[in-house]
Amino acid sequence: MSWSLSGSDFGNVARTDLWAADPGLPLSFTAVSTLSYDGGAVYDRGHMCPSADRTASLVDNYAVFYMSNILPQATRNNQGLWNDFEIYCRTLARAGHEVLILSGGHAYAGGTVGASSTAVPDQVWKIAVVVPEGPGSALDRIDASTRVIALNTPNSNDVAAAWTDYVTSVSSLEAATGYTFFSALPGGLAATLKAKVDGQVVAGAPTITTQPANCSTMIGGSVTFTVVAVGALPLTYEWFHGADSLGSSTSPQLRLSGVQAADAGDYTVHVTNAQGHALSLTASLHVGALVAPTITGQTSSAGRFVGQSASLAVTARDATGYQWYKGGVEVAGATAATLELAEMMPAVAGLYDCVVIGVGGDTLSAPVVVGIEPAAGQRTAGSVITRDLWQNVQHPNGATYDQFLLSGTAGTFTADPGQIARMSYLDPQGSIVQVEMSGSGAITVVLDPATASGPKAPSLYNQNGIDYMQGKATIILSGADATTHFTIYSVGTATNPGVTKPEANYTGWADVAAAGIVSTDGKLGGIHQGNANYNASVGYAGVYAPGVGTVGSLVVIHDIAASGTAQPVLGFMQGGAVTVKIAGGSLAQSGGDVLTVEGLAKVTMGAGQDSCGRPAPAHAVGTRLVDSAGNDVTAAIVEVGP
Repeated sequence: MSWSLSGSDFGNVARTDLWAADPGLPLSFTAVSTLSYDGGAVYDRGHMCPSADRTASLVDNYAVFYMSNILPQATRNNQGLWNDFEIYCRTLARAGHEVLILSGGHAYAGGTVGASSTAVPDQVWKIAVVVPEGPGSALDRIDASTRVIALNTPNSNDVAAAWTDYVTSVSSLEAATGYTFFSALPGGLAATLKAKVDGQVVAGAPTITTQPANCSTMIGGSVTFTVVAVGALPLTYEWFHGADSLGSSTSPQLRLSGVQAADAGDYTVHVTNAQGHALSLTASLHVGALVAPTITGQTSSAGRFVGQSASLAVTARDATGYQWYKGGVEVAGATAATLELAEMMPAVAGLYDCVVIGVGGDTLSAPVVVGIEPAAGQRTAGSVITRDLWQNVQHPNGATYDQFLLSGTAGTFTADPGQIARMSYLDPQGSIVQVEMSGSGAITVVLDPATASGPKAPSLYNQNGIDYMQGKATIILSGADATTHFTIYSVGTATNPGVTKPEANYTGWADVAAAGIVSTDGKLGGIHQGNANYNASVGYAGVYAPGVGTVGSLVVIHDIAASGTAQPVLGFMQGGAVTVKIAGGSLAQSGGDVLTVEGLAKVTMGAGQDSCGRPAPAHAVGTRLVDSAGNDVTAAIVEVGP
């Protein structure tokens, strides 16, 4: 398999996961389908060209899920060092390179998987040729200083953690595979490149120690780009504006005076000497009025299975920088337009957003819902425990329940067909919170590390021998569809009198930060959360389901209240027609903040009751409801009801 990777290959298309036989194969070839491929617990469906390399269009992403792009790849190899190297190649591409990649397997010893008898290689190899972007063919931009990275890795779950442990030369790969590489290059150049082993430093070759930084100025202003490099003298610096050379000099600085709009864009510098060559990362020049960035596109949600990867991306005009956040907390080092989540685990689930930085101010993206489902054949993931007597419990109402207990800061669970699954933990007030689901998908409960504690005995309840985790939770439902029902409530004297204490003081409401929902079909069966009091001081407070346009029953929530820097939200698919009842809450916000809404047909301000049976009368709406376009829709959709 071979492909080219550059910045133009990246976009906002989410991973499609539409695995299929390749319809373009000759009739004489065996067209392996995903149904006839079964790697069991040992081998993944290992992409050669990964999904994240083709996000510019749906057609591109569909193509990488043809089984002709797949080979049986050991799980630890595929999800570990192989995935790390894929991410590294994308980093090179985003830094202004065109990366020419070849990949495959070799050393087939007769092992097969699945009904298709798909052959399993003992080794998996990859070659990446790192070429500076520029005009014409990439072949014309390859010279003796071009970087070549070759890997030859065991297709085994005993591999080392780092891809750098398996760096080799292309010549060695030719000897191992029997293939001939670089046949389109002149013989002498090909031989030079084939002999390279990445990481072997040529004495005296240039090394960039300080990259040029982004700059901003107004029309007529001045800026200076600076690079710091070491190596044998003399060093020559050739600066580029996009693909246009600005000439060579012996100065590590590029000063631009009397800047005009045409000077805006990306700048790089090539540093060369007799021993070699080094290419800087891209630095951008912003020219114009002091305006805040405008976000033109972004990822809205990402639902993945445990162990998979995800890319969250935002595109914007007039941006000079980026900072990603999860639940209102800065993600360390996440300062690019794309946030790569290399390995999805329960603790990764949550609500993310990105602050796009500009010379005239900052712009906050909409939330991004990141959800997790357990690996195939698994009911749970992360910190979840159960007991035999907690499974298949017959309730007096006729329903069959499976009970799970959160045992750490993050855990994921699913429901068996026709049954209800429930996970329990303690909220910050000490009340037991029950999170329930039925139908498709999986729920992940993630406790805020700043508030999490336990396991501990539930002091407000008569439950000996059961210890609970406690904290403020963000709850994510992923893989949902029209069959899925999502319930949250606290345990009080009305909901479960058998475990409550008469002398205990129960708040009566489930204290939750936020919930996010990822749907596979744009639908949801129901949201039954008349006892859920969504509140937070950072991140988001409320319910956000950007991919849900319709819900099969009335959505019931007690209240939403944000404070501090938190953003209150009640959002569904743009253009949706979701009907919501606020059961005994007012939606009043701290400091007069507005509630951001989307996809709502009607909001009824109704009465409710807490988990101890205490009535909560209907209130008038206590804030303004404003959609994502800035329109006040309060009068149009809010009514007071029972």
